[in-house]
Amino acid sequence: MRLEAVNAEIRPRDSWEALDLGLALARRDFWALWGVWCAVALPWLPLAWWWHAHPLLWLFGFWWCRPAQSRMVVFYLSRRLFGERPRAGDLWKCAAAGWNPAGWARLTWGRLSPWIALAMPVEELEDLRGGALRRRRRLVVSRASGAAVWLGVFAALLVPWVAVALIGLGLLFLPRGQGEQWMIHWEMWMAGDAFLPPPVIGWVFSAGLAVAISLVDVFSTGAGFGLYLNNRSWIEGWDVELVFKRLAERLRRTTTAVVAVVVGLLLWGGPGSAQASPAEDRERETIARVLADEDFEVHTRTIKVPKDIDWNLPDPPSFLAGLQSVIGWLALAVCVTVIGALIGWLLHRYRHVLGGSGGEGPRKRRRGAMVVGALPLEIEDLPADPASVAARWWAEGRRREALALLYRAAIAWLIEHRQLEIGESATEFDCMRRVEEGPGGGSAGYFRRLTETWVALAYGDRVPASGQVEALCREWPFREGSK
Repeated sequence: MRLEAVNAEIRPRDSWEALDLGLALARRDFWALWGVWCAVALPWLPLAWWWHAHPLLWLFGFWWCRPAQSRMVVFYLSRRLFGERPRAGDLWKCAAAGWNPAGWARLTWGRLSPWIALAMPVEELEDLRGGALRRRRRLVVSRASGAAVWLGVFAALLVPWVAVALIGLGLLFLPRGQGEQWMIHWEMWMAGDAFLPPPVIGWVFSAGLAVAISLVDVFSTGAGFGLYLNNRSWIEGWDVELVFKRLAERLRRTTTAVVAVVVGLLLWGGPGSAQASPAEDRERETIARVLADEDFEVHTRTIKVPKDIDWNLPDPPSFLAGLQSVIGWLALAVCVTVIGALIGWLLHRYRHVLGGSGGEGPRKRRRGAMVVGALPLEIEDLPADPASVAARWWAEGRRREALALLYRAAIAWLIEHRQLEIGESATEFDCMRRVEEGPGGGSAGYFRRLTETWVALAYGDRVPASGQVEALCREWPFREGSK
């Protein structure tokens, strides 16, 4: 290893400076490093087509196999550190050589190691096996284990932030009118199972997270490489070795000049006293020139020793003690007021849970037309038995009108008989949340099924099964005297 060819400043640093060095190395060759990372990750594209119905499973596999791409970043950085630029053949050989015991260990029991970014250069660059590898890895990791753990934590927290930023940037470029469709998909996901998103939403999030993982991993691997370089500099004294090599090179040039001058003086000098004085002058000049070289310069450093501080401070004046007591009582009064106001707000907010309508008495019936989700809700215009009419319309093929009648009748009945507070700008999912939160009785589950069926037909053009609609008509709970 030719330390004199290193194109970075090798000196002992603390762990945070070493992380900054690694980030600078990764930033210098970012596009090449990211290209190498993505090239190794290309096989995941056909796997995405194969697992098209399971985006989260594909994302988990992509994240789990991340060290297979990280090792290529380590290889590229190790060559660029000595001024070399790896060729395609070198990268191919490195990728093929990755299926060794150390590589399998990183993808199995060592995948969740908090020191993986620091241990990977030891496993990839030092060509050790067995007990020697374990001892060397333990020695290198021991100097900066805390910084390596914090590096992993920061990288894990940065990935979702970068993913959300990329997805938000993509949504800004959507054509006009497409944002509403995305909001409908989002609300359907929020109303259903959070761990089973629709395939479109799942793949959008998976793609954003995959790109974020690739971007963050290039820099986190580079930071781990910087920690590795710093630890080797501390352990093996690379900076001292570099100084001695440079000093030897300078002394070699200086010694050659001194020997040439001495030999010339011996050959030119004569026995006469007249010639002795000029020779001595030239010899003194040569000695003075050698001693003036920077290698013989004496360096001094002044260290200031801090003085002992007397921490025995005088007691504060009596009026400050009284002021402290007043401030304490004021703070206590403010805290009690805030807590009382919070309790009062909670009691008012959930008064229907504690005591029905909260003592306000029955609300007056709403008069006039009311519109929710572009549907008029005048209860006077609704049939006496909406379920029977909707079943007949469904049998006649008037499917959208049948489900619209059921949904309108349910909302109007809840507003009329349960005093449900719903604004005219509320969406279908806003109504569903108000029914579940309010005094909806046992009809909340039925209203959720009705809402999902109506939204699927109205906005997604997905016609429900006839048995599902017949069940909704048969189980209609909104009748006089029902609870």
